[in-house]
Amino acid sequence: MQIPVAARPLIYGRSRFRLPPQHPLPTGVALRPFESRDRAICLAIYKDNEHDRFPTDFIVFFEFCLDCEDFLKLVLRINDVPVAIAAVSYRNRLGSANAWLAFGMVSPAYQGKGLGSALLIARLCLLPKPIYSVRLFMTNVGASQAFYARFGFAPYGTSPSGRPGLMLACNSALLGVCEWQACRERVAGLGLTLPTIEVPQLHRSKNVLSSTRRLATANVTSRLQIAVLVELFGLIVLLVVDRPYNWLGALFVLWGGFLYRRERKRQQMRAEAALRKRYGYSHTA
Repeated sequence: MQIPVAARPLIYGRSRFRLPPQHPLPTGVALRPFESRDRAICLAIYKDNEHDRFPTDFIVFFEFCLDCEDFLKLVLRINDVPVAIAAVSYRNRLGSANAWLAFGMVSPAYQGKGLGSALLIARLCLLPKPIYSVRLFMTNVGASQAFYARFGFAPYGTSPSGRPGLMLACNSALLGVCEWQACRERVAGLGLTLPTIEVPQLHRSKNVLSSTRRLATANVTSRLQIAVLVELFGLIVLLVVDRPYNWLGALFVLWGGFLYRRERKRQQMRAEAALRKRYGYSHTA
């Protein structure tokens, strides 16, 4: 059973972000935002890392991330050729600030040279200056766990991947203003110049996903609403109808929950199918 996000700090603790020692970067490394001309090289970097760092046949979600305006993508380049890429998004809802780190990867020829660490820190520098601690989230495979644990990331349950039935291990850490300032000092010490841009606020995808949402939810939204109404009806029966007949309300609650999960799964399948069609990938088996 997936643990509600609000309850996870009580179970997994409140690990804080920290900066481990950093080796000097190779000569000629520069930082800039992702540009459309970088796409082919970044896709090649993904494919070089796909085998042991991403779920099978997951590249369509990386392509979507490259297009999505809700994510800021940064690249590290040497001689103006991208050798590493990573994305970050930000959400501040009712004073609770969260940031998602996604698709951080380095070309195999340049791994082990501090580029991954520099790119992680650079993404955090571009978050708004924290007033209260920002909850950082990321998903990663087991092979990367030790690397991110050096920065204070600790297990935080699982997170949906966007693909039905595929849950990814989630890790989290808290970033306060002191850690945020230390990140900016570290980046300056590495000789990197931060771009004059901030991480965009994460919204319900409204631009890039608009066509995908229409394909994925045209016939599903009404069914989701029906499922919610069935659950609400069941709750009313549980609270209003006298015993022993109120047990019927529990059946409606369970039935509505089943309908909701089924339609959400169908929605995810249609969304992935729409993305595959958009980017020209064949369907998974």
